[in-house]
Amino acid sequence: MVRQDIVVDAIFGTGLKDSARGLAETIAQDLNASDVPVVAVDLPSGLFRGRPGAARPVIEAALTVTFGAPKLPLMVPPGEDVAGSVVVADIGIPPAVIDDLPGPRIEGVLEDDVRLLVTARPRDAHKGHFGHALILAGSRGKTGAAHLGAVAALRSGAGLVTVATPASCVPIVAAWARST
Repeated sequence: MVRQDIVVDAIFGTGLKDSARGLAETIAQDLNASDVPVVAVDLPSGLFRGRPGAARPVIEAALTVTFGAPKLPLMVPPGEDVAGSVVVADIGIPPAVIDDLPGPRIEGVLEDDVRLLVTARPRDAHKGHFGHALILAGSRGKTGAAHLGAVAALRSGAGLVTVATPASCVPIVAAWARST
């Protein structure tokens, strides 16, 4: 038996409109069951270019090299879960051509982009230096929104977070606050 170090997936292009069948379906299932890393060309086979959906099965890639610009299916589920790391290869398409293409526009914010915006906090800083977020959320049986909103505000850098929630929710939200 021949052992492959890597597989390049270029079965389907961006024009796929229906699920894989026959041999292509078998190949996708076998690749997904193997431990061989897959590099997808443009999109993992089984993803649709024009919408964020997928035919079944979809080849699960460790790396996707896409051309010219990121494709929407690579940025949203289920595509982001099967695309692996995504690299955009510049193949010389003029930006004006990409800008004139019809369809939805996306802009990805990557970890390195955010690092440029976030600066180290001064050692003598306190919560009053970093803003006060007010979270208006929650209702009976739906206290999770208040908790998630408050945690998100804190983790994104708010210095002080106040949760305004109905009285019936206060004990639950307060219990979460003590455990966070």
